[in-house]
Amino acid sequence: MEQVALRRTPLGQALRLEGWTVAWMTVECGVAILAAVSARSLSLLAFGVDSAIELASAAVLIWRLRTELDHDCDDAGCRKLEDVERRS
Repeated sequence: MEQVALRRTPLGQALRLEGWTVAWMTVECGVAILAAVSARSLSLLAFGVDSAIELASAAVLIWRLRTELDHDCDDAGCRKLEDVERRS
């Protein structure tokens, strides 16, 4: 039980940091795509699409971290974490 409490703090910090990352990448993606349309720039559009791909990977990481935070590592919880880890 002590290990679970020790693990919750870093997981919470990781989730908050990933939340800030998602916020930043959302702005980055939106600005890049709007600038690409305005300037008719394929390079800016590619940068915006790359940011969207990074957003998708951030969403997967948030899902994975949230699952770990929500499940203690009893037998069923560990199996769930292993499944999520494999899928992510």
